[in-house]
Amino acid sequence: MSEKKNEENPTNEEIIERVKTTMKENPNSLNLMKKGDYSVHVLIEEIKNLISIKKDHLPRPMIKISCLGQTKRTSKPKEDCDAYTFNENIYFDATDLSVDTLNSSKILIEAYDYHNFSRKYYFGVHEFDFEYIYSKEKHCIKNLWLALANPEASDITKINGYLKLSISI
Repeated sequence: MSEKKNEENPTNEEIIERVKTTMKENPNSLNLMKKGDYSVHVLIEEIKNLISIKKDHLPRPMIKISCLGQTKRTSKPKEDCDAYTFNENIYFDATDLSVDTLNSSKILIEAYDYHNFSRKYYFGVHEFDFEYIYSKEKHCIKNLWLALANPEASDITKINGYLKLSISI
């Protein structure tokens, strides 16, 4: 009877040992996303050090975020500039998402000039997996600076500016 009682009420040390064993066998097992309703919050904080696409012309930066089949954009600055503080909150909500959908979902961030919509001239593009964000502490990344580089440009290593954002799921 005492053996059964120990199995039903493990000590803290036993629980810690089980968690360590589970993490060794499958490191992502404790962060698996479950089927259900999810909300994604993207905070676009600021953009800076933008390189003008056209000579003698400052850009008017905008950010496009695509997630869960939806696309939303930040507001555009009133004036052309090479740095701008957006501080805009963008939300995406979805219900009854399957595990397969969650495991394949991405958050796509695209920074571009309002005057030039062509992907060839974007400042930069960055993609986050749901699993990556969800695996972080409190299921979020905070105040992350992204180097903006355009994978479709002739020089994909060129940094065109920096974007600061936070994302939570």
